Amino acid sequence: MNPAPLDQRLGLNDALGREVAVLASGAYGAGHHEAVLDGASLPAGVYLARLVVDADDGLRRVLARPVTLLR
Repeated sequence: MNPAPLDQRLGLNDALGREVAVLASGAYGAGHHEAVLDGASLPAGVYLARLVVDADDGLRRVLARPVTLLR
């Protein structure tokens, strides 16, 4: 039996913590998923990709990774 889809949001934050893009948002099931970053409107720099998952146990889980955008 597959687990139920969970609400997830993948955002991109700048160095000041402001969310500058939402790469994915919605209910996703288990498995491999991909999101594409179109950085054409963003300046070069270091960003933080944050995946927020609202689990069915009532807890929120956050995974963050740095992303460097080069020109």
